[in-house]
Amino acid sequence: MTAKKDLLRAKATAGAINPVSPVAPKLRAALEAADLKIEARAERDELRRVLNTLDAGFWDWDIPTSQVWCSDYILKLAGYNPEDITSAENFFQIGLHPDDAPASGRSLQALVDGKTNLYRAEFRYRHKQGHWLWFESTAKAVVRSDAGIALRIFGQLTNIDDLKQQKADAAFLVDLVDAMHSASDAKVIARTAAQALGEYLGADRINIGKYEDKSRTMIVDVEWVSPSSISLLGRWPAAPEDWWYDEAKEQRDIIVINDVDQCDAGKNADFLAFHKRVRGIAFVRIPIILDDDIRATMVVSQITARNWQPREISLIKEVAVRLWDTILRAQAEEEQTKSQELLRFALRAAKMSARRLNMETGEVLLSENFRNMLGDDVADDMTTGEYISRVHPDDMAQLLSCFEEGQTSDHNGDHRFIAADGSVRHIAAFIQFDDAADGQPRSPRLASTILRNISKKRAAEVEAEQTRLQLLKHSRLSAMGVMASTLAHELNQPLAVAANYLAMIENGFETRPDQIKLYAQRAAEKVLEAGKTIRSVRNYAADGAVSRRPENLHSLVTTSLSAMFDLGRASGISITNDVADDMTVLVDARMIEHAISNIVRNAVDALADRPAGRIQITAHRAGEMIDLHIADNGPGIDDDIAVNLFSPFITTKEKGTGLGLPLCRTMVEANGGKISLIRHDARGALFSLTLPCADTAQPIQQGKAL
Repeated sequence: MTAKKDLLRAKATAGAINPVSPVAPKLRAALEAADLKIEARAERDELRRVLNTLDAGFWDWDIPTSQVWCSDYILKLAGYNPEDITSAENFFQIGLHPDDAPASGRSLQALVDGKTNLYRAEFRYRHKQGHWLWFESTAKAVVRSDAGIALRIFGQLTNIDDLKQQKADAAFLVDLVDAMHSASDAKVIARTAAQALGEYLGADRINIGKYEDKSRTMIVDVEWVSPSSISLLGRWPAAPEDWWYDEAKEQRDIIVINDVDQCDAGKNADFLAFHKRVRGIAFVRIPIILDDDIRATMVVSQITARNWQPREISLIKEVAVRLWDTILRAQAEEEQTKSQELLRFALRAAKMSARRLNMETGEVLLSENFRNMLGDDVADDMTTGEYISRVHPDDMAQLLSCFEEGQTSDHNGDHRFIAADGSVRHIAAFIQFDDAADGQPRSPRLASTILRNISKKRAAEVEAEQTRLQLLKHSRLSAMGVMASTLAHELNQPLAVAANYLAMIENGFETRPDQIKLYAQRAAEKVLEAGKTIRSVRNYAADGAVSRRPENLHSLVTTSLSAMFDLGRASGISITNDVADDMTVLVDARMIEHAISNIVRNAVDALADRPAGRIQITAHRAGEMIDLHIADNGPGIDDDIAVNLFSPFITTKEKGTGLGLPLCRTMVEANGGKISLIRHDARGALFSLTLPCADTAQPIQQGKAL
């Protein structure tokens, strides 16, 4: 009887609904067709009691009566009491976020009208204290009228606030990483992360500080602050007695403080005073570790107490990790870019090109000027085999040896590359294999090649050699005139000595037979020497031929001085040969003897009127050469004369021709040596003849003075 009265009351209530309401006619039709059962209501009440014992949200909407029942879980979650939810209007319209109500209402209406069998929606629902909670609701019509209109809808409500927040955090992190990757400077990346995280979390300040262990200083060079906070940018040195630096460097765990006044660390007066001073009442500190060393710290702080949520702590940690990874990546890319730019600059400046081959995959990387060097027809993926196939056949073997199986040695040499037009390009190649420290091949095996086009250099060398040979020929022809002019001068020395010996015999200065025989032999030797001089000069003038053989230097000097000792003794001049007996030079003996004799004779002339005249000849080894020094204690040579001493017609003698020393230079240089004046001051003159050593120079029995 009571159930029937309730039904009549429900119908009366339905009749009182505003007739213009879109629900009214449908509701009235549903009521007219409904055959409510008293037993169903009793079962429903029992079901609600059971559902209230579960830790889940359920709701039940009796459409004819417009009553909505919510389980205790929903009421508790949203902060409402049972009496606060009195009707469908209260439940659906007052609590729904304005932006979510239209879509949710359309979906629910479709369920009521029978257009769909399932209602599903996500929406924000207002908490009694005013903030919004995200819910997901699913519902089905459990009772419908004969016309298919829903009379009762039963649904479930799930709190998806955490899920929504996780999605928002993930989206924030994706956008932040994209923003960080778009920057290249480390500080710009750090500032971007600090600002984005601070604004997203509603924090008051974010600092990123680096540790400088040498000075025990925290350097805060990246910061984001809200208008209500204060800046901590700058250097924060720690005094020897300060605790915070060592603690920060040793603390590897994340530190979370919700309120410095309430935490255990707040019992430390220094700790509390410091955070009060910098207005960091609540904070999260994340150590940034690299190579097992704490390099920096990120601190997110609040000027008031804050209950940091686990997801916020997790997000801060994730941002710190991504930030450090991005900075390291940016630094590595910057270093790589600098290295690549430097390499490109070096290759351009040196007119070189580079090629790198992965010997396992065959992948080839070429520098931008590779094709310019070898020709436009060279493909970007030119293989090693294709390259070697265009190397000159005579040079191919040495290049192929670099790529033999197991080969690990580098290659440095030249080869000729045949271009598509048939021209030959001289290429200097340096090939290096990327091996491990122990010399074993790495995997993958890489071969790096640096190429340089030296075609112009080779052409210039050939041209220079041709020019040099032609100049030498012209020089010899020019020297012929000088030699012809000086031949009498040079022959005068041995012939004058021979004449002196013969005059001594003729005039009876010597009557002893053995002495006369000796003088006659010496005179004959000097005449023969004159003949050899004529032949030597003639041969050299003809084609520059020089007969070079290993000669004992001490003996060469002794022979050169054979006629000088008598001249020296006659003038009171001491001539000493201090050359060691074990020195051997590769020279034409006649030419070098002539040069030594000429220089010594000039020294004798310079010492003619000076007391205690002295000429000393010494030698010493200088690498692959031997330096022969001829020194006197004469008056020296004027600077004006010394500058051009080896030029023709420069002389210090009153009747000299100035052709002796130029001829000496020509002969010494023809033997691969060098003649120079080392000293010419008041201490006397010092001449140096640098001659090739026989045990290092390549013997040449008959060659040219090239």
